[in-house]
Amino acid sequence: MWCYNAHVLKTPVTRLRKDAPGSLTAADVAAYFSRHGYPLKPGTISAFERAQFKTPPDRMFILYARAIGRSTKEIRAAYAATLRMKARKTGPFAFRKAA
Repeated sequence: MWCYNAHVLKTPVTRLRKDAPGSLTAADVAAYFSRHGYPLKPGTISAFERAQFKTPPDRMFILYARAIGRSTKEIRAAYAATLRMKARKTGPFAFRKAA
C-alpha cells in the first residue's frame, strides 16, 4: 500500500499547521477558507505550503493565519523561509526530483 503522508514535504508553513491544536489537515484549512468566502481545494492549500505561488494574495496569508491560530507575521516569515529553501534546494527540497 502506498502511503501519501511519507511524501508530504515538511516545510516551515506545514510545520506551523501541524503544530496547531488538533493537528489540522489541509482539508480542514480549505474548509475554513470556504466558510469565510474564499473557496479553495485542499490541493491549493498544499501548493501554498510548498511555496508554489510566487506572491500569494494577502487574504490567503490572513485566512491561513486565522485557520491555524497564528499571526500573519509568522506565516509570512515561514513562507519566506520555504521560498529560500526551495531556491537553494535545501531542507525538504534537497532530494526532490525535477518535474
